[in-house]
Amino acid sequence: KFPSWNVVFNQTFLEVKDFIYKAGTIIFAISVFIWALASLPTSEPYAGENTLIGHVGKLLLPLFQPIGIEDWKLIVALIFGAVAKEVIVGTLGTLYSGEALKTVLTPESAIAYLFFVLLYIPCIATIAAIKQESGSWKWVIFSIALELSVAYLAAFTVYNVAKVIL
Repeated sequence: KFPSWNVVFNQTFLEVKDFIYKAGTIIFAISVFIWALASLPTSEPYAGENTLIGHVGKLLLPLFQPIGIEDWKLIVALIFGAVAKEVIVGTLGTLYSGEALKTVLTPESAIAYLFFVLLYIPCIATIAAIKQESGSWKWVIFSIALELSVAYLAAFTVYNVAKVIL
């Protein structure tokens, strides 16, 4: 029996509405959290070195040094990139405001950074979809841990191989 278009449309509408509501809640919460980190204290420029996000970037810097990342701003761009990977480019443009990235990245570290960006966690909407479909935070955490591990291992390998080749 061929389903009626009315039933298909109504069911699809209900499923999309449910997904947007559930995923939107997670996306909104994480976006507000990142905004707060970048805005506090209010006496500092947005996402500046002395904001909370700047402190987080500097705190994580030792973890990224083995893949050639020597500047906290690159890490902040990765954090903002969790909202959507396209945000990384805009964040780098804002944080470096005209300063050439080649002053903070060697060819080896640039390639490693690109590999890390390519392989690290997907956007928040995808993470929210994993949570909704699996119904478990365990799968979300496992997925994020696995993707970060693969990205880091690939970036580390690429960086060290590139150091030998270049």
